[in-house]
Amino acid sequence: NGEDSHIGGWWNVRDYLAQNLPEIVWNLDEGAGRYRQFGRVALFTNITVFQTMLTSALRTIRQQTNAEGVAIHVVGSLAGGTGAGLFIDVAHIAREIAQSVGLKQAKVFGYFALVEAFEGTPAIRLNNAITRLDFDARGYAALRELARLQTTLGEGTGYDMRYVSGSSDDVLNGRLEQAPFDMLYLFDGRRTSNALDQSSIENGIAPTIADLVVTQVDAVGGQD
Repeated sequence: NGEDSHIGGWWNVRDYLAQNLPEIVWNLDEGAGRYRQFGRVALFTNITVFQTMLTSALRTIRQQTNAEGVAIHVVGSLAGGTGAGLFIDVAHIAREIAQSVGLKQAKVFGYFALVEAFEGTPAIRLNNAITRLDFDARGYAALRELARLQTTLGEGTGYDMRYVSGSSDDVLNGRLEQAPFDMLYLFDGRRTSNALDQSSIENGIAPTIADLVVTQVDAVGGQD
């Protein structure tokens, strides 16, 4: 309907209803069921809670440090539905909120595991051809979206980012006019020695990403 037209432009619920998806897929409290669009819908559904929590955290940083900048670290995966569905939105909203509370020099860092990073995780079953095609298609879509937004935005270009129809809040009804991420790291686990793509995600790529984030957050600790 008109009230939700900003969602209907990218989420055709009739298509999903026609597919007779398992009931659990519609329970967004249980994740996005590996559907990117469901992941994004979950954010829209909880946008007020997300905005309130992030605003409070960033305002506290501003008040306690009197800083004019902040480093925002967004970590996730481009292989599933939740992370791959809302990673652009999270980066955009976080930057907008940071600037709105006075952190005008906010920088957004992105760290994302690719499909290949899950090859060593048996539960994902990437050795199954049909499952692999499903994951590859989802990962390709996320990367294509990311490449377009990271490289083509500039003066005079942009995309409407409307989370609440008719809102006068620039966070909830604004535009993405610059690359979502100032620095971007993509992880597939493949390398000539000590490759991580054949280790389970929790023993391979996940701790590697955690170590990298720590070196960014803790400059002193990162020197050890």
